Amino acid sequence: MLADSVQGGTHFYGGIPAWVLLVVVVTALALLAGLVMWVTSSGATTLHAGRVAMVETTTDTTTTTTRAVTSSVSTTTTTVASTTTTARVSRVFWQGTLSLGMATGNISFSLDQNPPNAGDYGTVDLLYQSDGEVHELMATAVAPWEAGGVPVEDQCAERLNSVVGLQQVEVEQGTTLCFLTNRGRRGVLTVTEAVKTSLLDASVTLAVTVWDLQK
Repeated sequence: MLADSVQGGTHFYGGIPAWVLLVVVVTALALLAGLVMWVTSSGATTLHAGRVAMVETTTDTTTTTTRAVTSSVSTTTTTVASTTTTARVSRVFWQGTLSLGMATGNISFSLDQNPPNAGDYGTVDLLYQSDGEVHELMATAVAPWEAGGVPVEDQCAERLNSVVGLQQVEVEQGTTLCFLTNRGRRGVLTVTEAVKTSLLDASVTLAVTVWDLQK
């Protein structure tokens, strides 16, 4: 049972001095106030942290990197060299018909002259001989043409180079020959007629072309 009593100016409540009770109350209030402030501060910090976490969680920044791709196209220019081949133009030195044989009075000719002249054995370019049965032609070089037709000079040059050392050949009507003169002129002849009745009248008629020397 609480009783108020005054002794020497000090109040007692149930035997506990008043100032002690006052200290306890003030201390309790102070602790309560501190607890409230701590709770409030802790809650604000937690809320702030939560908000920050939410911002960091919900905000997603996407960085897009665009790479520029440069395509390098290499262009190659091919230059084709055009080669023009100029065909050699053969100039005709002499062209005509010759008859050789005992009946004609001429068995040889110099074809390095224009027109051809009957020559002796030292200057002849074309010589005919026969025993009445066989006709033969002789020159510095001869080469039978067997490809058909009449060859041009370049073809005769190739043919003469392929048959080296041939100077005498048997001929008959229709035979075509490439030949070379003493001075290096090329020529072609075709036997257009061949007579074989006897030694005295054996003869040949030739269609002849002689080309000029190349400069």
